[in-house]
Amino acid sequence: MEILKDIKATITFIVLATRYILHIFFGEMYVMAVDFEWNRFKLDYNKTYNDDMDEFSRYKVFRKNMARVEEHNERYKQGLVTWTIGINKFSDLTEEEYQEAVAAEKLKVEGEIQARTKHRMHEFNGNAPASMDWRQFGAVTQVRRQTCDRKCGCCWAMAAVGAIESQYAILYNRRVLLSPQELIDCSTHYKNRGCSGGSAKEAFKYIINNGLGSEFSYPYNAKNGTCYRNKPVAKLIDYVLVPNDEKHLIDAVGTVGPVVVSLNVQFMKGYTSGILKCPKKIPPNNHEVLMVGYGEENGVPYWLLKNSWGEKWGENGYMKIERSDGSTQCGILNPSYPSYPVIE
Repeated sequence: MEILKDIKATITFIVLATRYILHIFFGEMYVMAVDFEWNRFKLDYNKTYNDDMDEFSRYKVFRKNMARVEEHNERYKQGLVTWTIGINKFSDLTEEEYQEAVAAEKLKVEGEIQARTKHRMHEFNGNAPASMDWRQFGAVTQVRRQTCDRKCGCCWAMAAVGAIESQYAILYNRRVLLSPQELIDCSTHYKNRGCSGGSAKEAFKYIINNGLGSEFSYPYNAKNGTCYRNKPVAKLIDYVLVPNDEKHLIDAVGTVGPVVVSLNVQFMKGYTSGILKCPKKIPPNNHEVLMVGYGEENGVPYWLLKNSWGEKWGENGYMKIERSDGSTQCGILNPSYPSYPVIE
């Protein structure tokens, strides 16, 4: 017991000594401001840590991320970038830890190039409006939250049910909330892997054969479970692939409805608002979201995306990504083929 007390005393001394050094180097007012944001961050995101040393290591990471936020947003004020970043649930993670936290977002994309020649493709009709936001038509259901801190990589399931819910609203003026948990638990025979990743297209195949129950009857719990089925409230007869180019994607979103797309999350960590611009070279896609619109803001064209990280992330759960010629647009135009469901 005495040894344990000595260890705790040493940890406390290190924490206090380091904070004193921070006061000297950064100034009392700055450290007070960081401490205020840190305490608010822990409260807002219900953060708890193993011990004082663990919390202090997270605090140091948070402080570095906060400095990065201030530096980036100063560039935004100067007109050098078109989006802002801020504090969110990932702000106590290093870049490497963030990548690991979303690594569960493993997409099943093997064989999709071959599938293009074997499956129904979107037929271009050329009637898409100059801009679109399906939220304005009441065709987009609420933003869901995967709870990434529990590492349930079910973006594919949430994007799939969101697309189907939108089609019921557009075609039948009917509001349904469907069960992503049923897809997590029951579509493993369709090459999906529950919380370890999957594909909205494989989810569509499951629903074509089995239908899908409501979220009320099969609620989300952010982990793999035993499959059980209730009476389906939604049925599909097919799904459609969209050629991965801007012209066809605008046409599909503008004339049919929201479309499931994949991208890479590397540059989404601190996003809070504006139009995100990704570099031309990015890692493979590892996340699926619902594209609910497109438009232009201050001369910059964008895609409007509904994410599944909760309403506290981004613009109330949404984000804009720049769509420009010669860019992969954060992976959206990579060869993973956007898709949308055809409901019964």
